[in-house]
Amino acid sequence: MDILQLALIGLVVFCGCVIQSAVGFGFALFAVPILVWAGLSLPASVCLSLTCMIFQSSLNCYEYRQHIRWRQTLPLFFLRLVSLPIGIWLMTQLIDFGPSRIKQVIGAFIFCFLVLQWSLRIKPRPHVHPGWTVLAGTSSGLAAGLVGMGGPPIVLWVMAHDWPPRQARSFTWTVFLQLMPINLAILILKFGPPLYQPLLIGLAMTPLGLLGTMLGVRLGAKLSSRRLRWAATLLLVIIALSSLLNPYLRLPVG
Repeated sequence: MDILQLALIGLVVFCGCVIQSAVGFGFALFAVPILVWAGLSLPASVCLSLTCMIFQSSLNCYEYRQHIRWRQTLPLFFLRLVSLPIGIWLMTQLIDFGPSRIKQVIGAFIFCFLVLQWSLRIKPRPHVHPGWTVLAGTSSGLAAGLVGMGGPPIVLWVMAHDWPPRQARSFTWTVFLQLMPINLAILILKFGPPLYQPLLIGLAMTPLGLLGTMLGVRLGAKLSSRRLRWAATLLLVIIALSSLLNPYLRLPVG
């Protein structure tokens, strides 16, 4: 791995943590496609992202610890845990299709999330139907295992509740954090030594990630949530379209 790749990874980690802390989600959606572009394999990209997100989410959860309701997170945790291994198995099948197809799958996933977010007129309420909880939990576990992006179903589920902003953010970060170490451990057991380098790089990038986290928290507190979400959404649209059109634009495949 050359210096330019390491510099790009550092920038991705920093910006991803800023987005995640300011908006409440988006690290993997932002980071994984760019890491794949940079030449990392899909498992390596997910491994590096998870390593950084564990520390970033831990810091966020600590900052919002007074607002965490652990019992509320358990149903989604168990649903995600059950479906996670299936997602990782699907990842092993996806790898055989090559970098270009992997990027298209990632782009399609991001694009579908954005379309759902725009099209669903979610009216917040105190409780949602248990069926939506099952769907959100299982699809999140599958997506976390497949492309390391288990956040979108959880974000949509949280948006359906009329919770205060701090409760919504603390719940989202806690649900993410609960599965990350398990996801990372299964990946390392499954793919072995090739993931040792991205794991170490992710650990080395932790200071940058924590710096981005602190900046993101401040931005989230000072700037309007609407503007931050629009900026993050625009960035995700660009990433999704670039990933979907990669074979036709003849972008580097890494």
